[in-house]
Amino acid sequence: MVNRLRLSPLAALRRTSFAAKPHPVALASFGALAALLLVAVTLQLFGDPNGGRPTVTLAFELDDMDYDALLRLAQGNENEPVILSGTETSHHEPLPGEDEAEVIHIAQLGTPNPPTLEPGSTAISLRPAPEPGLFAEGQNGMVPIIGANGERPADVYARPYNHADGRPRVALVIGGLGLNAETTQAAIDNLPGEVTLSFAPYTDDLQRWINRARASGHEVILEVPMEPYDYPDNDPGPATLLTSNDWEDNAHQLDWVMSRAAGYIGVMNYQGARLTADEDAFNPVLREVATRGLLYLDDGTSQRSLTRRLGGAIGGTIAVANRRIDMRPSRANIDNALLDLESSAMGDGVAIGVGFAYPVTVEQIVSWAETLEAKGISLAPLSAVAISETS
Repeated sequence: MVNRLRLSPLAALRRTSFAAKPHPVALASFGALAALLLVAVTLQLFGDPNGGRPTVTLAFELDDMDYDALLRLAQGNENEPVILSGTETSHHEPLPGEDEAEVIHIAQLGTPNPPTLEPGSTAISLRPAPEPGLFAEGQNGMVPIIGANGERPADVYARPYNHADGRPRVALVIGGLGLNAETTQAAIDNLPGEVTLSFAPYTDDLQRWINRARASGHEVILEVPMEPYDYPDNDPGPATLLTSNDWEDNAHQLDWVMSRAAGYIGVMNYQGARLTADEDAFNPVLREVATRGLLYLDDGTSQRSLTRRLGGAIGGTIAVANRRIDMRPSRANIDNALLDLESSAMGDGVAIGVGFAYPVTVEQIVSWAETLEAKGISLAPLSAVAISETS
């Protein structure tokens, strides 16, 4: 496994040991680093999308060193820029239907910084993922874990919210993101930061998209493909969890989905009417999600789903959507669905809607969100309305 790490040139030189008589390769390396430093200074003077910080890319073998140790190593440079980003490449066994497969796991590593504004502000920017101590090596790459101090990814990666706000809460989750760059960017840029974004696991550059969404204030979840009743005629895609699989196989599929990126608060079913109605197949999925400190969102489209009955027994955090807001993606239907969510929130205190990133859905949400203050309703992130059995 090879990781590439961006350090300042001086930090890189500090880690290079020179003998009394430098080896020609060492001299060449020093020359290359000096040239990179000159380029970096030039960029700093004439413009650099990374802010002019001089950096150099190093390659090393990650055998006995985990990411936490790597982060500590980089943060030893007290007076110089530390890690900007790291890239891990890991290989896994081919998924069903694949001849070969490769997972590219891109992780943004950096020093922790608190949210830039107070909870409840629409201008909050969430820091890049992953956080140290919240991931470990799984079957297919790095997967989320509960930290040694008990911190859960569901809490650490959540968008801050003022829980003292007693107004009724409506949470919206907009999914299908990452597969179309234009649609995804429009959702990130235009939707209020309180709207939770849901990404497909097959997305190219998934970690970059997640960190981009978090930078705009959105907490995110991942979509887990699950078996519908008309499978295989209706196939959710590679790594689908199946009722015909034993748990070992489904665990491998779920691990693959979770290893695709970091920084998400939980997962949501993508389809899955058959699997979520099968206790033997679904119960271990919920337990695994809870064990990893994540919340589980049921999209609410299947009345046979066992999420409510099983969820309370696993000691995790669950949420069940009230309705899909754009089953028929027209302005009138979306507006009516949003009004229905308002009524549910007024009666029950909270309501959850799910939708797809259709342009019309995004437009109607933006207009609707501007009316909530006058109605005494709070637009809340998913994490603020999920039911936790751990507290």
